[in-house]
Amino acid sequence: MYRKYLIQGGAIDEDAEWFKNLVLHYSRNLHVWSSEPIEWRGGCHRSMPEGTIKWLAARWYPEIPEAGEWTTYGQLVFNDFWKIKDVPQNDTGYMMGPIVMLVYNGDLITGDNRLYEDAEIQRLWRRLMLEVTSDGAVNPYGPNGGYNSTAAGYPLGQYVYECTRR
Repeated sequence: MYRKYLIQGGAIDEDAEWFKNLVLHYSRNLHVWSSEPIEWRGGCHRSMPEGTIKWLAARWYPEIPEAGEWTTYGQLVFNDFWKIKDVPQNDTGYMMGPIVMLVYNGDLITGDNRLYEDAEIQRLWRRLMLEVTSDGAVNPYGPNGGYNSTAAGYPLGQYVYECTRR
């Protein structure tokens, strides 16, 4: 998302070398718990961010050696989510990883608006909207410390609401 708006606002060029280096370094070194590379699967907080950034990096920089592998991985992870059109975590913190990736980058990775307009995906957005309070926070549920650890991430709820109205 940042790349899109930085380019759109004239802050960087599409081929900015420093940004390319940043994205590729991040993508090549993104591992859960500093472990050896393990490509997690499913629509969860480990796989969605990694699959998304690697897919975007491959799209932006198709000349890199990992482009084919990263495209395949990103598509596999997205398709894992798309089969059920929901996130498996019953947790106010971990569930936000995949949701944020989808809301902020969905049109960039798919090239269309299916993540906002598909009739079946509306189920997820409507459920989340029912959970968002009038002040923009979401109810804490699942394993939590008594508060929503991602409340600062909202007004994401307002953003989702606006996306469903497109």
